[in-house]
Amino acid sequence: MPTASPNRAPAVLKLRAVADQLSVAEHAVAEAPTLVPPTAAAELRGFQQELGRAMDSLGRISGLLTAWREQIDACSLSDKPDTIGETFLRLVAEGHLIDSAELQRRAGVTRQAVSKAVAARRLFYLEHGGQRGYPAFFLDPELERTQVEAVSKQLGDLSGGSKFMFFTTARGSLATAGEIRRGVMTESGVPRTPLQALKDGDFERVRMAAEAFSGC
Repeated sequence: MPTASPNRAPAVLKLRAVADQLSVAEHAVAEAPTLVPPTAAAELRGFQQELGRAMDSLGRISGLLTAWREQIDACSLSDKPDTIGETFLRLVAEGHLIDSAELQRRAGVTRQAVSKAVAARRLFYLEHGGQRGYPAFFLDPELERTQVEAVSKQLGDLSGGSKFMFFTTARGSLATAGEIRRGVMTESGVPRTPLQALKDGDFERVRMAAEAFSGC
């Protein structure tokens, strides 16, 4: 979960204040259990469970809002004509994009197989000046190719540039999840790219992020 934004900061502060109060009550019960009526102890446990659910819901809502913000940014910034050519040539030079022949050779597939994968949206390419470049990460041995293909297909009819940006841009919605400790949600880790999240085994989170992203 990303760092609390100004819009949800009051909600976080209120939940944490409640968590602190519950923590004090919990310590009191632990220190003098015989002095606390059973009904009060049961209510305390119920409040703690409700708080945990509220924190979980806040985390999920925050993740959705982050994904939507990223989606809006992508729709408005993904196709700047004055930088497309430079970016394409740099990605080719750095080996992030490869041509069809190299893809066929390294993947051990035919040209027809490449065309079929593109038609099924399991594979995509970027194009500039009549030259096509396929993302080399489809061949990354640290990734499950079927998962990468499934995410590519989830992105639907977005342009190759938008899909490439999705896979390679760090996203707060894919940050490592926080933990609830004594009723308080800890801060989450740093944002991850979908590629890194896939390497970490978070396929379902990446698929959901792709679903949200593809709505632009």
